[in-house]
Amino acid sequence: LAAGKPIVAVAPRECDVVSLGEQKGFSIHADPHDPSAFADAVRQIARDPQLLRKMGLAASDAAPEFERTKELAKLITILEQTVKR
Repeated sequence: LAAGKPIVAVAPRECDVVSLGEQKGFSIHADPHDPSAFADAVRQIARDPQLLRKMGLAASDAAPEFERTKELAKLITILEQTVKR
């Protein structure tokens, strides 16, 4: 995300990476059981410079929200809460 590049999310549609990426505009979905879906997604982005730019900007905008140290802090909090139970 920090590199400002779009993501082709090769994962089940209900996966967080797919839903978050589509919601925030930095990714498109490709069915993991359909190799041609990945190729089609890459072609779709590659032949539309405006879409490529829009998705890249969305990735850059979303990056701070998913920065590694913030995500690690969230995980530590979840683990600490789990241990306290």
